[in-house]
This record gives sequence, C-alpha cells and structure tokens, in this order.
Amino acid sequence: VVLEQFGQKNEVLDDELPTDIRSIFYTLEAKRILTFRRIEYEGEDGMTLRGFFWRFHVDRIERDLNASDAAQEDLNVYEELPKSCWQRQAA
Repeated sequence: VVLEQFGQKNEVLDDELPTDIRSIFYTLEAKRILTFRRIEYEGEDGMTLRGFFWRFHVDRIERDLNASDAAQEDLNVYEELPKSCWQRQAA
C-alpha cells in the first residue's frame, strides 16, 4: 500500500494522500521508517502555506537491515555447535 503511493517517486506530497493512507504514514513515521520534509511557500492570496513531503528514512532502514543481518549471523553460531555442547553434565 505504501509503495503504491510512491510509485517511481522519491517523495509523496501529503495533500495527495487519502486519509486512511496518511494515518499509515504517521504510524510509519513514529517507527522511523518514513520521514518528511516541510517547505513553506506563498499561496496565490499571499498567505504562507506549508507543504509536507513524505519519503523513506533510508539511513534508518539500511541500519536496521544491517543490524538484523548481524543478529542472524550470531544465531548461526549456535546452530553450528555440535549437539554434545547442549548436554548437561552430571554434578
């Protein structure tokens, strides 16, 4: 659902999002998967307006992916141990 909103774009204008999708974006922003940037511009009537653009928090996603790869490598260490390592010795 989220990827469909982006299509081939790096950013999505918040005003173009349906309300239910915007809610998902806010949830993903709280989890630091998405981030946004804000711009201010002058409207036709001279008022200052704000535009919000959503984008993926690429640095955070890459860091989390690398961390999960490292955690998986740590788990593989235990899988490589022989079964005899897991047997209790009599006291």
